[in-house]
Amino acid sequence: MDDLALLHRGDLESARLSRDHADALRRSSEVLRPITVALRVADGRAYDPSGIIPQLRTALDEWIGRHEEGARDMDARATAYEANAASRVSAVKTLTLAEMVRQLAHNVLVCAGAAALALMAYHTIEKWRGHLGDNAVAVSAERGHLDGNR
Repeated sequence: MDDLALLHRGDLESARLSRDHADALRRSSEVLRPITVALRVADGRAYDPSGIIPQLRTALDEWIGRHEEGARDMDARATAYEANAASRVSAVKTLTLAEMVRQLAHNVLVCAGAAALALMAYHTIEKWRGHLGDNAVAVSAERGHLDGNR
């Protein structure tokens, strides 16, 4: 699979995970909100000798505020991931038929040139072997000694 397609898929997955996380943070804030309302109502009426109700209400309000801030941050990250994926998709260039034919012709010519070069090298080596004639000394791998009959 193309690297750009994998990066595009990864960005979209990251955006989905960021949105899911933001939704989870919002749900937890919604669960805590009725408790803060109840503490606000009970602040002046409930018997609270230690004075913990205002502190608890303040802590819950801060907790909810941080969750909502985190949710906004995750939404911003998801938007950035989606924008990044969109920029990668727009950066992918689609080839026209003429460009594909040109690319194919180029690849065929490069392969043909490499094959011709290999053939010429083989032909040159055989010509030099023919010119050297009986003067060439080679090591025979089969017998392990010098072979002068080459």
